[in-house]
Amino acid sequence: MKTIDLINGNKSEVKYELTTFPDGEPHIKFLDDINRKDSYNVKCRITNPSELFVVMQVGHILKRQGVEFNLYILYLMSMRMDRVINFNEAFTLEIVANMINSFEAEHVYIFEAHSERTFKLIKNSEPYYVLSMCEDYNKMRKDCYEAENAVICFPDHGAYERYSKDFYPTSAYICMNKVRDLDNKGVIKSMEISKMQLPFMHEEDVEQITIVDDLCDGGGTFCWAASILKERFPKAKLNIFVKHMVNPIGLKKLIGSFDNVYITDSYRDWTSEIEVNVNSTDKVHIIHL
Repeated sequence: MKTIDLINGNKSEVKYELTTFPDGEPHIKFLDDINRKDSYNVKCRITNPSELFVVMQVGHILKRQGVEFNLYILYLMSMRMDRVINFNEAFTLEIVANMINSFEAEHVYIFEAHSERTFKLIKNSEPYYVLSMCEDYNKMRKDCYEAENAVICFPDHGAYERYSKDFYPTSAYICMNKVRDLDNKGVIKSMEISKMQLPFMHEEDVEQITIVDDLCDGGGTFCWAASILKERFPKAKLNIFVKHMVNPIGLKKLIGSFDNVYITDSYRDWTSEIEVNVNSTDKVHIIHL
């Protein structure tokens, strides 16, 4: 089993050349021959149409040569468009899924898909549990989730449904509720604590709270949640862990509202962005996948 790493070419066991034609079209060419007796793991991010097109080319090459391969996707474009919003907009996740299905991978492993709809649309797909293999993540769990008088916060019921099963039934947690204005692009109108479970402690005993969610874009919702938590638990340290950080503006907002910000490099390697543009870099902890 050989790895084709489309994220970091230096780590790829199959060497390739990636160029861009004058019209903007990306083009990949393998510099090593494909061994038809071997099988391959393709590791990628799909954050934009250009990256999707490169993955399509790789899938086309491997399918044409009749080799078995698995696809490991750290970030999947369009995963938030997991339904038909209205009939004047495309169901873009379905479009992306159809393109991935066309090259018939043996397995498609997806890190932190936004909803189960992704796995229904993409054939042979399942969650990619890469976090459990990350030393940085396991340290974060110990420091934030398993510490004494620590509380997990789910910023909405969707996050609660996704992640509550990852914690012990008796874990202390807070669940928040967001009310959206569906007539105004789903803008959040209000936010409140809807449910709270604090076994073996009182509110004044809470020492740290960690918000857990799958994705951060502009960061405004999380900062709103932080302000509510600070008012209710003024002595508690506030942390946040988002698995997909997609916007540097959102990252800066989180730094201003939280004591510790934990992110992964699923969408991009944030190291240089943090070094150049972010103050208080000691607040930001990158979990490398």
